[in-house]
Amino acid sequence: MLGLCLEELGRDLEWWLSPYEDSDWAGDQDQRLSITRLVIYLMGAPVLWKSRAQKNITLSSTEAENVSLSEFVAEIMFIKQILELLGLKVKYPIYMNIDIVSMIFLANNEMAGQKMKHIDVHSHYVCEFIEDGVVKIVFVKSVENQADIFTKNTNINTFEGHVNKMMGRSLMMT
Repeated sequence: MLGLCLEELGRDLEWWLSPYEDSDWAGDQDQRLSITRLVIYLMGAPVLWKSRAQKNITLSSTEAENVSLSEFVAEIMFIKQILELLGLKVKYPIYMNIDIVSMIFLANNEMAGQKMKHIDVHSHYVCEFIEDGVVKIVFVKSVENQADIFTKNTNINTFEGHVNKMMGRSLMMT
């Protein structure tokens, strides 16, 4: 039997989020919209997962990934605010796991974002939270990216590995 369990924990504990994000450029074959996929774990249990088409057509894979990243940060901030409203302590920085090295560079280098005017707003939104120490973007191998279950066709072993992680059948990550 599969299920999610988030045990009652004390208010003195720092609650940690472990979010994963992925996107594919123009993945919607009919409208050529890019697809954003993400999963956010709270204390090792998935509490939010999403796979949806972006609202606008993007002109490059970098732009698609940047739009996805800003949506990702917005979801993380929403969960963070709920936890804080409940009086819970959130562990900072929140390590955002993505599998695109160029996006890590772009998000951490404000000058790079300014040179790409069409993605400038999304870059500034993400950079603000990085500069404040709320989030930190880290690289995760594509095969270890939990959001890939929503993005790519996988073999049975990869699929079962992602399902087992999502259903708490592996050790919790910190």
